[in-house]
This record gives sequence, structure tokens and C-alpha cells, in this order.
Amino acid sequence: MGVAEYAAQPNPFSRKLNSRIHRLAKNTISPRVLNHWIASGLIQDNRASLGSHHRFSLSDFVWIRILLSLRSFGCSLKTLRLVKESLELGKRPLCERPVLEFHIALSLRGTSPSLLIVFSNGEALIGTKEEIDIATQTGSVKDDYIAIDIGRLSKTQLDLSGSLYNDLEQVFEALQDNLERAISSALNNPKIKKVTIESREAKYVLKATHLMENRNAALAAKQLHDFCTLEETVHKGRSKFNLTTSKHIKKQ
Repeated sequence: MGVAEYAAQPNPFSRKLNSRIHRLAKNTISPRVLNHWIASGLIQDNRASLGSHHRFSLSDFVWIRILLSLRSFGCSLKTLRLVKESLELGKRPLCERPVLEFHIALSLRGTSPSLLIVFSNGEALIGTKEEIDIATQTGSVKDDYIAIDIGRLSKTQLDLSGSLYNDLEQVFEALQDNLERAISSALNNPKIKKVTIESREAKYVLKATHLMENRNAALAAKQLHDFCTLEETVHKGRSKFNLTTSKHIKKQ
């Protein structure tokens, strides 16, 4: 939900993060590997002509570092493509990797450290360390994955001085107003059977439970959320499904 709200409205931080005006630093990646990844569809080639220099966005810089990290662990091209697909869910013309971008912003602001975790089958999830710890403790996620610290990686690639930092603050000022709107939306949704709000030290956690009767629809809905629970109940031979999603909202 946070990713969707972030990507729904273009903002100055996102525009600067996605502007392809930068060149890679020397020795970041060899031309042979770069061209191979472009040919494989992992990186876009946005040159005006074949003879011109490659230009990249700050978001590209982070993505290339993720690719380099995963390759150092021996991940195949198939796995890299699957990770790319996961990070591009819900992409917009000016926001190519909304899932990754949202967690870059979250980590850079220091709100919560975010991790990208990649499993041996190529499945990838991205979330705050707290969310991943909870998912691991409850058994929703097995502790057998590669973890990449998005915040640490981003800070080595991005200069947060000046306008970029101010733009980042504006993004979160806009997102902080979401509690009342989120509660109202949940309460007025006839498909939601239960809403709970938990107050923690620095944030609210809003949980909404959706009642669903179609197994395939419930499983498909679960795939759209990195961290949620799906419970099946059977009454008189008929199955029903409770899908519970959570939203973390920073306190004012």
C-alpha cells in the first residue's frame, strides 16, 4: 500500500532518482558485462545512438549494484530476471522500479532499514528488517536466502545533499497524512470484515482482514503482498479465506 501511494503521484525525489543523466564511475562494471546485461534485458539501453555514452539514473546505479551483489553469490541470469520482475511490479513510465524506489527512500530517510531477500528459486521479497524478522519468526519466510541491505547500498550510490534530501522530506510529509484516509477506506470497504489498529512507539500498524470465497482469487491476492497472512476455514464443506494485510504509518 505504501508503494502504491508513493508511485501514484510523481514527486521531485522520484523524478531525480529516475533521470538518466549520469555516467557510471570507472571500474564499476566492465563494458563486456554491461553489454551482456543490456542484451539480456536486465538493463535498458537508452543511448540516442550506438556511438554515444551510456547514461543512467540514480535508481539504475542501485539496481546495477544489486546485480553485481547477486552475481557475486553465483545467481544465474534467470534468477536476476525474476528479481527484476519483482522490483518492477506496478511500474510507471517515470517510476520504473516503484518497489525498490520506495524502500530506497524509506532507508535513506532512516525510517527503517530495508532488505532485499532472494531465494534459491529466484523469488524475491523486499521489506523492512522488522517485517522480514517477523515473517521469519512466524515461518512465513524460511531463513535460507541472500539478503542485501538497500539502505547501505543506496547511501554508497546517492548523494543526499541539498535538493535531493529536501525532496525526500517532502515525499514523507505527503505520506504521513495517510492514517485517517487508510482507516476510512478500510471501514467503508464491504469486503473487509475486520480492522485493527496497533499503536507502537513511532508508528501505527493498520491491519485489514478481507473475506474471500474463491481459492484462486485468494492465492492471487496473496501474491500481490510481500507480507500478509492467508487463513482457510471450512464450514459445512465450504472453504472461506481470510487475507490479512498490514500497513505501517509513521506517527506525526
